[in-house]
Amino acid sequence: MKIKLGQLTTHLKKGLVPIYFVLGEELLLIEEAATTIRDYGKIKGFSERTITYIEHNSDWNQLSQTLESFSLFTTHRLIELRISGTSINQQGVKLLQTYSKNTHPDILLLIIGQNLGNTIQKNKWFLEFERLSTIVQIPKIDAHLLPQWIEQRMNAKGLYPTSEAVQMLSFLFEGNLLACAQEIERLVLLYPKGRIDTQEIEKVVTNCARYHAFRLIHGTLAGKIGEINPILEGLRAEGIDILVILGAFAWELRRLARISQAINYQGISLEQALEAEKVWVQQKLLVKQALNRHSLHSWLMFLQQLSRIDLMVKGAVLGNIWDELLQLCLAIAGTQLFPYQNQSLIFPGAPHKAIN
Repeated sequence: MKIKLGQLTTHLKKGLVPIYFVLGEELLLIEEAATTIRDYGKIKGFSERTITYIEHNSDWNQLSQTLESFSLFTTHRLIELRISGTSINQQGVKLLQTYSKNTHPDILLLIIGQNLGNTIQKNKWFLEFERLSTIVQIPKIDAHLLPQWIEQRMNAKGLYPTSEAVQMLSFLFEGNLLACAQEIERLVLLYPKGRIDTQEIEKVVTNCARYHAFRLIHGTLAGKIGEINPILEGLRAEGIDILVILGAFAWELRRLARISQAINYQGISLEQALEAEKVWVQQKLLVKQALNRHSLHSWLMFLQQLSRIDLMVKGAVLGNIWDELLQLCLAIAGTQLFPYQNQSLIFPGAPHKAIN
């Protein structure tokens, strides 16, 4: 049978099955699911653990010998099979088919691997294997699922974040689930059983590269001209990956462009647009200030300039990357260090609604 990660604990409480196959793309969640199964196995007496690693074209005889061997120390064994790659060769298919139909009561087989291709999972042998075992499918936690995952994980540890806190963590740790989980653990230590807002998060994420990018974006949108260069110099001195900064800016600029388009061309109210884009309460004022400074045309041109800086990083365009980024920040903030030679940030004053 196939179950979701959230169903695993309930499933285990009903009793162990001979074979578990944990697969997916999120290594953190895969390991946590495997640990949960191992822990329940120990409770039931499966204390001796043997690990076998299988590459795509590996010889599966080692696993076969392990399954057939006897232990001198315990009658109950947990055999852990770790598969690299997204496919299983014919030797492996035959072995899994044979063993799933003739499991040993003293063996708990735990298979751990990446997502297998759809073709394999729809294959007759795999569907039969699925019927005789338990498949734990770990989903990819993308940007859409990340806020829900963060809130559920924090709730499970006795923390109750505001929606703004969840969005801030999502912004800071998108694409890095392990780092996000580590920051949540730090919050648990500092604020056990409490309500978490953005202020608490800011106190614990100072070592996060995206947090420094967040500070730069915050100062830029707020029009704090005097803060921009010192923050940029600090990021440069600390060796922060500039792609992290560009990625954070791209995320924010696209959001501002969508809001500007919604209120100027789609007849949507400002509050509706802010709600749709999940702008934090603490950010609403500076977002309004930024929208008052620039038209949709300007936001699109800012994105174009950001793409140009990205090409500089990749070596496709010549230029001083950090100087270009400084000029972009100053232009967004409402001023310029000096006129652009390529005039890429000199915009015509396209009409847009003033925001109160």
